[in-house]
Amino acid sequence: MAIYRNSEMTMYYPEELASETWPCDVRIDSGTIVVSYRSDDGPVVYRGTEIEPGHFKLTATEVVTGRATLHRFGDDESFDGRWYENGQVGMWQIDLAELA
Repeated sequence: MAIYRNSEMTMYYPEELASETWPCDVRIDSGTIVVSYRSDDGPVVYRGTEIEPGHFKLTATEVVTGRATLHRFGDDESFDGRWYENGQVGMWQIDLAELA
């Protein structure tokens, strides 16, 4: 299992010029991915499966209700994707930290 603690997640909102950056942890293992971070409302966990190499679909059901996609090419150090959370929509980028 690959664990990337203290990775950097940047969330982009279509109606705002500014973005938000949060620390997050990313775990990848045998076709699954887990992204966890702390929001103002508590810990958020997105879990997903790999649909094709480097392409993941994720869902969150606790603290927030959301779904998301993440994509990366090969062994890139970052993921990009879209998220839909509690009626909002946006894009996100995760820059992976060093392996724990």
